[in-house]
Parts: sequence; C-alpha cells; structure tokens
Amino acid sequence: MKRIFSIVFFLVSIFAQAQLIVKDADSLSLHYATKMKTLIDRNQSLNNQYSIDLYGVSIYASAADKKLAKPEYKITWSELPLFKLVIKNETREEAQRILLEKGAGPFPPEIQKAYILRTPLSSEFVPMDGKPLNGMRIALDPGHFANDSLTSRVEDKYIDFYVKEQGKTDSTHINFFEAQLTYATASSLALFLRGYGAEVMTTIPEQGKTALGKTYWDWKKTDYAHALDSMLRVRPSDANLLKLKNPKFKNDDRLIFRYVFRDVELRKRAALINAFRPDLTVIIHYNVDEKNKDWKVPTKKNYCMAFVGGSFSAGELGDSEKRFDFLRLLLTDELDQSISFSGQVTSHFKKHLNVPLAKKSDAEYLQTSCTKTESEGVYGRNLSLCRLVQGVLIYGETLYQDNEKECIWLNDEKQEGEIKSLKMPRTQLVAEAYLLGILDWAAQQKR
Repeated sequence: MKRIFSIVFFLVSIFAQAQLIVKDADSLSLHYATKMKTLIDRNQSLNNQYSIDLYGVSIYASAADKKLAKPEYKITWSELPLFKLVIKNETREEAQRILLEKGAGPFPPEIQKAYILRTPLSSEFVPMDGKPLNGMRIALDPGHFANDSLTSRVEDKYIDFYVKEQGKTDSTHINFFEAQLTYATASSLALFLRGYGAEVMTTIPEQGKTALGKTYWDWKKTDYAHALDSMLRVRPSDANLLKLKNPKFKNDDRLIFRYVFRDVELRKRAALINAFRPDLTVIIHYNVDEKNKDWKVPTKKNYCMAFVGGSFSAGELGDSEKRFDFLRLLLTDELDQSISFSGQVTSHFKKHLNVPLAKKSDAEYLQTSCTKTESEGVYGRNLSLCRLVQGVLIYGETLYQDNEKECIWLNDEKQEGEIKSLKMPRTQLVAEAYLLGILDWAAQQKR
C-alpha cells in the first residue's frame, strides 16, 4: 500500500511541477539558451521554431505554430530528468514516438510509472589491470565502401594522379580509395581496442561491402526500386527523386547514389550503431583539400579535424525527426561529452601524426557550415551521422589524402586487378591516435 501511495504521489507531483516555475529555472534557461546560441542554432536562423524560457523548452513545426503557441515537443524544466532517462533507456525511434505523443502536455502516466520502477541502463565498463577498456562498448564506422575504381567514382571518393617523388626519375601513379584507408584504420583500431578489453562493433565488417551487407551494385539490383518508391511516398514532389523515375536517368549511378542510396545506407549505419548502444562511437574518415579541384594534382595543405553534432541552419528542421534530434542534442549531455571526447582525440591527431589541427579559417566549409567548439580542431556540423547516432561520438577527418607527402605514404605500387593493397604504417598511426584519445577518455571517466 505504501508503494502504491508513493507512486501516486510521484505522478501527482510531476504533473503539478510541470505547470510551475522550478527553483533553478533562470539558470537552466540561461544555460540552454547559451548552448543553443553557441552550438546548436548556427547564426540564430531558427529562433522562429523554438523558445526557451523560465518554464522550459518548446519546439515548433513551423513559425506559424510558434505564433499560435502550438509546440510539437515541449519539455518543462521539472520534466528534464525524466526526458533524459527516456532518451538514455529507449531506442531513438521509441523516444521520438513518446515525445510526439506527449506533445505540449506532461509525460503520460504509464511512462512516469515505468521510470519509477525501471533501473536505468548503465555501461558495463569496469577497467581492470591490463584491460583499461574492459567492458566498454565501442562502435567503429569506417566511412565509405568502394574497393574498386568503378564504385569509387560513383562515391567520388578516390585519389588518382601522378606525383614526382624526390630521388626518382619517373612519376609515381597515386591511386587509392578513401574506403580502403578507413577500413584499414578501423581494422587496426578494432584489434587495439579488443586487446585492451573493449567490446567492438564495426558497421562495415567486410571490405567492399556496404553497411547493408551487400555491394552497391547488388543493392541496386534488389532494393533500389523499392527504396525510390518509398522515398517518393514520403516526398512526392521531390524533383531529384522524380528525375530518377525518368527512363533517361534510370542507370545514372551518381544520381542514384546521391539521392537514394546514400541516405538509405547512412541510416543503416546509424541503426546498427544505436542498436549496439555503445559507450563511444568513432566515425572514421580521411579528408582532402576542398580547393584542389577534382584532386588531380597533389596539394601542400594538410590538416586534421573532427566533427560533432549541432550547427543547424535555416531549412534544416523540415520534419519531426530532425526537430526531435535538435531537441535531444540541446537537452542531453551527448553533444557536450562528444566535444570533450573529440578534443582528447584531436590532441593526439596533432601530436601522433605531426599534422596541425584546422582553424576555422583553414577551410571554407568550417566558416560557412560549422560552429567552433571549446576543443581545438573540433567543430559542430549537422552531418547525418552526427545527428542520427545517439551518445558520445567523434566524426574524425584525419589528413589530406591529396597532400604531396601523405598521398605517397598512403599509396602502394602493388596492385591486383582493381583491388589495391595499402601499406599500413600511416593508417596504423591514425588508429593509434584514436586509441590514445579513447584511453584518455576512459581514464577520465573512472577518476
């Protein structure tokens, strides 16, 4: 009887508190308004779709709904602890469903009751002597998937040019694909992490395949038509999707990849990662000089950097899913921890690879699409995986593949058919830099 009374009292108190200004409302509203301004809403272009006040945070589907005071999502400050528990314990899809049903009202009684009785999920990370990552769950996402010339040109992620090496009379043919670098890096990193006791999941378990478990070409044969039709049902007026219905473009792989496959495959990567419920996610990419047109010649530039979520801009809250992630990144500590973790990793990029970290002035997209964080070389950017993946993450962009020295170190003359075998030293150094950052993060968590 006592237990029932305590549950009823809790539910009544939660409902009552939702209507009142809580004790720390002024500091909470200031904290989240500052976070919104500095990390989430780039250039303050979205303030017609949210409000932050002494009662809490409201997210609106449109500026018209804001004028009518009709929020799609609303979290009062008294509901913030329960909101965080829902995000942490539920799948991303289920959490969004709960919040959509909640709307501007209080959490449903069954959700409130469930969280009185439920034990929150917790990490199994318990460091041991010689196993400093024991039980830590780490997801690795090696970017891209091409392992042959044709697929790499569909992705547009390859290096192919000649460079004159010092001391050699003939020019060296530089030819490799970014997916080969990321896969090699992830493979080395997975071995390191398992040796330290971590449980590791990789979204691309086999080189040349996609996160869907098949090649792009197999997907095109078996799944493309259905995927296109599904997208058109959601966005029937999308000009790019309608274009692909024209027989003239039915085999235009660049368009199929850009407007259909990429979204399907990135969502699969995110789904695999979120289902694993990792303590950390490492998204592995290599960069190029944006000013080096078509990457046909080497460049002298070379930087490392990393991305986290946030940095939404006008037009990027067009559906309820994006608005849910906007709210999630604002009110949870996922973004704050990702910035801290990424900063520990980028410090090792700089020291271990002897490559400078990019300042905002070093790339145009850092100035136009990103927000600067407190960690050196770490920028908020509204990339799909930075938004769709839950938890603490780094989206690493190490080295410029087209740099005049890096391209030689990453290249290998040995070639078997279309598949190129890469020398490991440089990619292994990158893997070690990630590892050192992860070890630093782990040590910090258990202090």
